[in-house]
Amino acid sequence: MRKALIIFFVSILFGSAFAQQDFLGKSKSDILANSGEVEFQSLTTDEGTPFLFAEVAELGKIFLFFNEADICNINALYPASDEVTQAIMGMLSESAEQTGENSWKMTGEDGVIENISWETDNDGQKYFLILLGE
Repeated sequence: MRKALIIFFVSILFGSAFAQQDFLGKSKSDILANSGEVEFQSLTTDEGTPFLFAEVAELGKIFLFFNEADICNINALYPASDEVTQAIMGMLSESAEQTGENSWKMTGEDGVIENISWETDNDGQKYFLILLGE
């Protein structure tokens, strides 16, 4: 059951690859109205940048940032476990074009491009950075 939940949430996170709902390219109001099982909180960084945050037990911490038009253009995911990280890495190796040692590009059926990278933050924590492509 746990593995099925992880696959479900990974599918939502990288929706374009699976022709399901995704966060990138969506408006903040659309995400809040249609996020289903993910409960987002509207927060603001110390610098005053608004963002949405959710913590999903089986997936990890999700941070969504928006452009001036309130369209989601940045998604950061801090995986909850090594199992989640491996599931995402496996999906990327099967469904994405590798563009670097730790970076990939995915194009959905709707033409939305996602640039994905495996990053390390200032505290040494690893996360997936997913950017809306052009």
